[in-house]
Amino acid sequence: MRRIIIFLAFAVGAMPLPTFAQETVQVTWSFDSTSPLSIFAQNGTTPLAGADSSGNGTGFKVQLGYYTNAISANPFAGAWVPVLGQGTQNSLEPTASMGDNVSTVSGTDDRFSFTDTINTSQPSTDIGLPPAGTIMSIRYYNASTVAGATFFGAASNSAWVWESPDSPPPFPMSFNVDETGNVFQGGADTIETNIAVVPEPSFFALVGLGMIFSFRAKSRLRCIRSLKCG
Repeated sequence: MRRIIIFLAFAVGAMPLPTFAQETVQVTWSFDSTSPLSIFAQNGTTPLAGADSSGNGTGFKVQLGYYTNAISANPFAGAWVPVLGQGTQNSLEPTASMGDNVSTVSGTDDRFSFTDTINTSQPSTDIGLPPAGTIMSIRYYNASTVAGATFFGAASNSAWVWESPDSPPPFPMSFNVDETGNVFQGGADTIETNIAVVPEPSFFALVGLGMIFSFRAKSRLRCIRSLKCG
């Protein structure tokens, strides 16, 4: 009997452990072209000197994200939720800025390009991601910190649809500010920071506020039913 137990233990130990396929997705978000590019100030004519050709994240900030009520007809509806860039919980591109594309950048050219791989086996990159099918946007600010910005702009496209990580990986996503068919927040017809920065409620704050109102409404309904309202 002891020999049988030892044999079974050896056999089980020799069995290969099950492996789980990694679920990944790749996203490139950029402002790139074969010609020099500039993002403009709120007057639509003054180029922002926001790039740093060293590519070290010290230029004017950019974020990849989405609006909570985005639809094809209005991709800028709802609250802004950044996914990658400064101010997010995701570890990818925490200092993303204009000029972070060393191979092509010179002077004050505002172009940038990031190619990021989301991997569900890496918790720091698998955080704050939108649901599949969400229409994405790219925001660009007029300061080297989001908190210090006074104006921002945003570009989007009905084709900028988020794909969830999967195995095998879905087709790589690509979102380019300099792309045919793009639309710009605030009705701009050029790539400019034309939206005044005001304190915006975060997505999570809005969710919390909704829960408070829901709780109060339910409490009010209960007291009406019991005829014990104060």
